[in-house]
Amino acid sequence: MKQFTVVFPLARVEGMDYILLGEQKPGKPLAGYLNGYGGKVEETDESILKAAERELDEELGVPLENPAYIGSIIHQTKEIFFYLATIEYLPYGDTSEMVNNAWFSLKERTFEDKMLPGDAEIMEHIRINIGNYFENREIEQFRVIKEGIEIDEAVRELNKSIGLK
Repeated sequence: MKQFTVVFPLARVEGMDYILLGEQKPGKPLAGYLNGYGGKVEETDESILKAAERELDEELGVPLENPAYIGSIIHQTKEIFFYLATIEYLPYGDTSEMVNNAWFSLKERTFEDKMLPGDAEIMEHIRINIGNYFENREIEQFRVIKEGIEIDEAVRELNKSIGLK
């Protein structure tokens, strides 16, 4: 089974919770969609967490701090592992792999229409667990096996982005 990671960077500023999202560079199949930071787990990665750490550094240039595993989604031959991490609330601008990096208030939902299909469920899970995350309490984890047209479309786009048919 192919494995992937997605890290959702978070910040709490004056009691407000924010999530940092970006887009793949133009020309890539997932360009235009807001998403967290991640990618394929490589054979050289010591663990899935180390893959998440590497991907966050490659895509955003920041270390993975206070990581928390929140769950995974399985679809056909792929499993995506989701993490939360704390980073500084700074403007990150465009990076070598991601553009339009921007902070969004988790109280808002308007940014979700620019995310991949199904990501609204993950955002709701984050909203429910955000207090536990920042208070270093246990976070409820999810494990979902997805079927259906919506996830099939997202997986086709992901496959294109990594060069699979």
